[in-house]
Amino acid sequence: METAPETLQWENKQKRLLALILFRILTITVLLGSSVIINIKTDQPWTRVQYIIFYSIGVTYLLSIFYLLAAKYTRNYVFQSVTQLVGDLIFWSSLVYLTGGLHSPFTFLYTLTIIHGSILLRKFGALLTSSLATVFLILVIWMESNQIFHQSLGLQASFYHFWEFDEVYHFFLNFCMLILTALLASYLAEQLAAREEVLTRQTMSLEMQRMLNRSIVRGISSGFIMTDLRGRVTFINDAAENLIETTRRDCQEKPVVDILPELESGLSRELNGDEWGRRMEITRRENSGQMQWVTAQFSDLLGARQERVGILIQLENITERRKLEEKVFRSEKLAAIGELAAGIAHEIRNPLTSISGSIQMLSADLSEGSDNQKLMEIILRETDRLNLLIDDFLSYARPKSMTTDVVYLQEILEDITHLVEQTTGGRRVHLRTEYEEHLPELYADSNQIRQVLWNVIKNSVESLPDNRPGVVWVTIGRAEASDHRIRFVIRDNGRGMSREVKDRVFDPFYTTKQGGTGLGMAIVYQIIHAHGGTVEVESESGVGTTFTIVLPCRSEEELSRVAAGG
Repeated sequence: METAPETLQWENKQKRLLALILFRILTITVLLGSSVIINIKTDQPWTRVQYIIFYSIGVTYLLSIFYLLAAKYTRNYVFQSVTQLVGDLIFWSSLVYLTGGLHSPFTFLYTLTIIHGSILLRKFGALLTSSLATVFLILVIWMESNQIFHQSLGLQASFYHFWEFDEVYHFFLNFCMLILTALLASYLAEQLAAREEVLTRQTMSLEMQRMLNRSIVRGISSGFIMTDLRGRVTFINDAAENLIETTRRDCQEKPVVDILPELESGLSRELNGDEWGRRMEITRRENSGQMQWVTAQFSDLLGARQERVGILIQLENITERRKLEEKVFRSEKLAAIGELAAGIAHEIRNPLTSISGSIQMLSADLSEGSDNQKLMEIILRETDRLNLLIDDFLSYARPKSMTTDVVYLQEILEDITHLVEQTTGGRRVHLRTEYEEHLPELYADSNQIRQVLWNVIKNSVESLPDNRPGVVWVTIGRAEASDHRIRFVIRDNGRGMSREVKDRVFDPFYTTKQGGTGLGMAIVYQIIHAHGGTVEVESESGVGTTFTIVLPCRSEEELSRVAAGG
């Protein structure tokens, strides 16, 4: 498996090969193409040499295509480089031989090949191409002096004896040109190689640093969203994807407010450069319908010159912490209320009992059906209602000790279903139950669990509208596939609750029903909490309400220790 440096080096080599191929195509097109155009405009018929030059353009294009494919699919860089350089020298030598030999205007093309050789293979390439160019030039001179192919191609010799002074001088100049070009190109190639190596190391260092930074950011548990100065997403890590339930592809280059509209106020302040705390807390509804609390912390993204190039938004899901805080606050509040009110309830019950007994004694002396007798009956009825309220409150403030045993949930729900049918007063109410098979045994106080289910189901039934059939769904199953907890989900299609009502549904003495005590759901919360479970409520006005109760399937001994506070 290739490493990143090897991949980068191969990419640089491919670029050099591609540059040589493109330069060759450009050179052939300009030099030979212009010659062909000039010959076309003349009235003279084409010679064999002109035809050879014309066809050579097409052959060069075909070879360039072959070289491109080889550069793409073959990794033998030295072989490709040597093959192309030797092919160029052969082609240039043929062109020089056809256009005047030693006196040809195209002898400078040898220097281009030497430069290419130094670029592709550094010092080795410069020495190789200069040596081969010298050999090919000597071969051209020898063929010209011996007039090889001259008669068949219709060529005219520029000289007949090489050892004449002018010919030796021309060869010496060309030879010096090749050697000096090789030395200069070799030196420049070495300098270029050193600079390229430094640049490659720096590029790799920057790339590895960038990948490391991105890996760290992606692996952080907090969500990160990076934006440009227009508020468009440039990067989002995995935690942010999971938090806002999206993918990097779906939100790339999109405005942040399209993904999280709740950030609009804070983002507008950031983009306007306003002074503010740069921190905000938002609430959003997940795709599952659950409410989510998220904190957003804004900071600047700085460029190389410490200029502001974007905005970094750090997101943290505080839903569990908020729920825990609410549970702790509710528990502390309920404990304080219960402790305070229990004493008050006892103080109220004593005089209330005296009042009730006194009224009963006074009413015995009154005539049947008199106005005073009716007033006495009203007083007695109200004192009985106050006594019932005090009994409910005392059962909440000072709950009874638990008697643990196996709870038969199906029997309890069958009894509650029958009781609901008897107490709905002819209303069309459907109670639908669903049980998961092979549930673990639940050890708890059976009477208290019955009271919990009755209170919740009764609350759901009372919230159902009168103008349409009401349905209450009760689902019992495992909290998770391999979990030893049982989850009760009681859902209805009733009137639902507002946010304010939902937040206070477990508070004692809080009720929206006429004549209600406001203790039913508070007792539910207390019983579930005493059993080591949790109860949550989700509701939306006009849609319905869902209560989710989770109870651990503890053994009888464990539950007894919990009830005793151990």
